[in-house]
Amino acid sequence: MVLGIIISRYQANKLARLIQLLTDLKNTLVFIIKYMETQKILDIIKEKEKDYDFSDYISNFIDIEKLETVEDSESLRDYLNEINEDCEITNAEVIYYATAMDYLRENDSSLTSSIELAYDMGFELKNLNSEMLASILKSNNNIDDYQDFINEVIEAYEN
Repeated sequence: MVLGIIISRYQANKLARLIQLLTDLKNTLVFIIKYMETQKILDIIKEKEKDYDFSDYISNFIDIEKLETVEDSESLRDYLNEINEDCEITNAEVIYYATAMDYLRENDSSLTSSIELAYDMGFELKNLNSEMLASILKSNNNIDDYQDFINEVIEAYEN
């Protein structure tokens, strides 16, 4: 009888250790899967950002701990928009008059869009120059491009 109790306790201890090992293994696998998912997102961002001309690379502003909290496409969209809000990646400064004039000539030769954007931002015509107009227009175009970038990242993430 005593021998049976000793064997039962021994088996219970083995079972408890096995359960703990399985729990540890599960936690390790969850960690590995989350790491791989985070790395996948980071790789997609690095690949897609090459096609855009933002003020800096988005990947320079990625907080890995925050990226690890991404659970779905919508939370990824929210996180990427948060990065732009915090780091102003879409803000652009076009310097040198010749560069500004070239940008305006290529993107708004009538100056209608850039002047309208400047007016909506509270600027007066007498306070504008080609660098300011080009910077305003490029920043606005970058906002549209950034949304395209996010859509491309999410499309790649979902596939």
